[in-house]
This record gives sequence, structure tokens and C-alpha cells, in this order.
Amino acid sequence: MSTGAAEMIDLSARLAESDRFTTWLAENGQAPLDDDAQQFFFASRDPIYGPIVGANMNYFRDQDTEPRVALAAARTLCQLTLHSSALYSADHEDRRQGLNIRIDPEFQAEMQATQLATAEGIIRLISPRYAMTPAEGRSQVMLANRLLGQAPSEFQKRLAEANYSTYFSRQTMADAETVLNTTIEEALDATAPDQMPHLTRTNFAIAQLIGAFAKNKASDGRLVALDCGSGSGATLVAMISELNRISDYEGISLFGIEPNPRYQAGLRAFAPTIMERIQAINPGFELITSDQSIEIERRHTLSLVEADIVSVMKGLKLSAMGEKDVAIMTANYSWHRLPSVVKAKMIERIKTEAPNSIFLVGDLQRNSSKVNRHYFNFGNNGPLNAGNLSLRHQFESQGYQVIKLGEDRPFKSIHPALADTIVREADNDGHFWIAYRGAEAQRLIEAA
Repeated sequence: MSTGAAEMIDLSARLAESDRFTTWLAENGQAPLDDDAQQFFFASRDPIYGPIVGANMNYFRDQDTEPRVALAAARTLCQLTLHSSALYSADHEDRRQGLNIRIDPEFQAEMQATQLATAEGIIRLISPRYAMTPAEGRSQVMLANRLLGQAPSEFQKRLAEANYSTYFSRQTMADAETVLNTTIEEALDATAPDQMPHLTRTNFAIAQLIGAFAKNKASDGRLVALDCGSGSGATLVAMISELNRISDYEGISLFGIEPNPRYQAGLRAFAPTIMERIQAINPGFELITSDQSIEIERRHTLSLVEADIVSVMKGLKLSAMGEKDVAIMTANYSWHRLPSVVKAKMIERIKTEAPNSIFLVGDLQRNSSKVNRHYFNFGNNGPLNAGNLSLRHQFESQGYQVIKLGEDRPFKSIHPALADTIVREADNDGHFWIAYRGAEAQRLIEAA
């Protein structure tokens, strides 16, 4: 965690940071307009999101972010947080019969405890009387989707980088070591699915489907799996655990795409351990680290691609893939940070490049889960979430068939208790979308 995150809970510290940030911008040729400076001041003072704003400004300055990008990113962040705070305050005053939460000592104590937990990367649920409503969560994703969709990708990238570097921890990310030395079946026997974090559940489901695809692929076919937002490596490790179980890496290439420097470093350090597990089954498997490119011509590889997904998609070349080859994009609770315009371009790019493709996406839709309404929505992972309100439509408009676990057909390859828990989680804004296009992709889906 950034040392600045906890410091920014103090109002005087974040107001001082706002002044330093404004001065730094001016000294570097990007003097904020009066409206921007005023917005920075009010956002820094905000009793809910002020610490987030201060910590982001501190990160931009400390990391020597390009001032032009830092100014635009801070402007977007302040617009999102001020809107969310104003909506919550107005709604809450109405619900609480005129009680002003900004001077309510109980609310202030609850919020400060939540802010401190957020700074330390610990999940702490706020008192139910102060929880956000589903409508407030939905409003967050609608505005984030619009504003982030209008912003250049470099601004989005810096906001995500600042927040994942400053706030996220082992507790708020899926654990990559859960199944490193065991199988998914053994992990499920040891811990009931309803006792697992939602990220772990969908990681396991994604991995079990990847295993089924590998088992049923054409003998002369290939699977190219692109993991979007690999983070700690939890989805990759789950896939590898399942591929080890069926002892089949033939014709398989894995790509872990991660833009955040902190997680890139963690993945690089963790990669030799991962490769030990792979090479115990397939000694010829190679590890590659790339700054952007997806080299599908090289088979039997685990490639760590250290770049943002927008840059990767622009340079993606899958033209070497044949009619029996299938491109698979996996995304476990990473797509809610991308606006719909970016996801639409990604879907179109994969469709254009590969005759057969499958998307496996576990994610929230509208910021309305219990943990969102009692924790995440009050921090960096609320106002910045673009959600997935139109994801099914986006797939279908590009010619994909879409299966929503629980609403459509079951999959025999997904552990029954795991599938049941994921289905029930939809009521708590936990979703799992499966989209496919092409005859070979359809065959693999039907065999799974």
C-alpha cells in the first residue's frame, strides 16, 4: 500500500496535496483552469472520496506522470467522485428524514474506519444503515462508463495504475497460490464454493472450461488463451492447474496481459514457480516476456505481456490461426474497469482476427453487490467502475452467441456446487458470461 493512502484521511494533508499537485502542474506547463483548481479543492475536501483524490494526486506527482495526462486523469476522477458523493448525500438525507451525513458523528466515524481499512487493503463493511442502494451503484457505473469512454485510453490507464498500485492488496485480489500445489477439485473439497471469494469461484470455472476445451480440441487444432488483466496470476495458475490435471498442453499457448507495473513485477517473480509446474508435464513449454506483442506463431509458450489491453489489441495479429484453431479471451473481474466503447473494440478485433473465438468473463454488472454497497463503492473501486450493463448486447451485436451461467445451459465440466454458487451469486451482482463465435468454438462449447 502507498504510505500516502492512510495519510490522506487527514483533511489538512489532502488539501496540502491538492495545492502541491496544482503547483506541480503549473510548474510543468499545465496550469489548471480556475474551474479545475476549484474542483480539485472541493473533491479533496469531500468526506467520502477526499482521501482517494488526495492519494491519486500524490501518486501522479510521485511517479512523474506526464503532466498533461495527470491533469486530465485528475479532472475525470474529481468529476466521478463529486457526482457519486453528491448523489449519495442527497439520497441519504432523503432516506434518513433530513439527517445530514456530513455532520453526523456516527457516519463520520464509520467512514473514517472504512477509509483506513481501504488504505490498508482490508475489506471492512460499513454499517448497514449507511450502505449504498443498488440504484446508487448503478449510477456510478453509468457515469464512469460515459466519462471514461470519452477519455483517451492513456488517461484511463493512469487512473487504473494509480488505484491498483495505491490500494489493492492480497485480500482484495484473488490469491494465485490457492491451487498452485493442488487441483481445483481438491480445493473445492477443502472449502465450499459459497465460502470462497467470488473472484476465486469464477477463476475456477474459467479454468475448468479451459481444461474441457483443451481436452476436446481438434488433434490438429490450437488454443490461444489471452488472459486480460492477469493481476496476481490467479486465473493463469487455475488454468495451469487444470491443464496439469488432464496432462495436456499440446497446441496450447497462454498469454497473461497485465498493464500495472506492480503486478507485472509480481508475475515476473512468480513465473519461474509457475513454469516448474508446467514443465513437469510438458518440458518443452517456454516462458516469454513481451512489452506488447502477441506472438501466436510460437507454440507451447506462457507469455507475460506487460502492456495495457488497448495497446495489445491494436497490435493483435491472429491471422495465422486456422479453421480448427480457437482464440479464447478470459477476464475475471477486470472488465468492469473498461468502458463499453473499449470492450466493443476488443470484441470486434478478436472477431476480425480469429475465425473461432470464445470469451469467458466473470464480473460485476452494476456495482450492486453487498461488498460493493458496503465497501468498494465508498473507495477507489466504486466511482471508477464502468460496469458491464450492456455486455450481452455488445457480444450479440458482433454475432456472438451468449450463454449466461444460470440463465442458459449448464456445463458438465464446471463442478456442480461451484456452478450453483455462481448462479446464485447473480442476485448479488456476480455474473459469468460465455460468448462464442464460429463452428469450432461452438463444438468446444457443446462438448464442455
